[in-house]
Amino acid sequence: MKILSTLDLDNVSITCKPTAFNFESRKDSLEHFSYRFIPGKTYALVNNIGEGGWALSYLLSGREKGYKGVISIDGNKIERGLLGSFGWYVGEGIQSKAPFYKKSLTVREQLEIGTSEEHTVDKLIKAFELAPSRLDRDMKHISNERWNASIAIGLAHEKQVFCFPWLNDMWKNAILARLAHCSTILKQNKCILLIPVQNILNIENFIDDVVYLKEK
Repeated sequence: MKILSTLDLDNVSITCKPTAFNFESRKDSLEHFSYRFIPGKTYALVNNIGEGGWALSYLLSGREKGYKGVISIDGNKIERGLLGSFGWYVGEGIQSKAPFYKKSLTVREQLEIGTSEEHTVDKLIKAFELAPSRLDRDMKHISNERWNASIAIGLAHEKQVFCFPWLNDMWKNAILARLAHCSTILKQNKCILLIPVQNILNIENFIDDVVYLKEK
């Protein structure tokens, strides 16, 4: 897959109800948002719940197709439904495409079916400090290591735009070390990382740009 150089949003509006494991689903709306995201950077999307950060993250990870406005990659408008080829929803993984049922895959299985030649399974396990005892479990059963594991799986599948669900201060502080570690690795790999948060307290050191979705 070609490495993207710019991700542009022009007058994008979206209303949806994002979901995430262990998170309460809430209606979230973003209106007339324009911005250029650059690879190799970690962005804090500062907003309260309902003000668009989670909706934006959900959209750019390919989880939501209904939006207004234009999204372009390297100056070319991307068709609806194709954002998932670039975007990855952090905290979750992939599911088996076996017919008639959906089977949850273990972390190891999800890594092994990745298409990246650069990011081998062994390299990803080491880089993200994944515990060997948890590799053969479902994502839902590895506690907060799910964040590291999810990003590792995304890299294995050649994703370039990594999007967290909306994090309140409690969640942000609980996984602070993981946020910093994952940010470092994604910057090294020229990826984009979006973290919707209430505020940037305690994450200033690894945030490159702060995007306020509502005027301060």
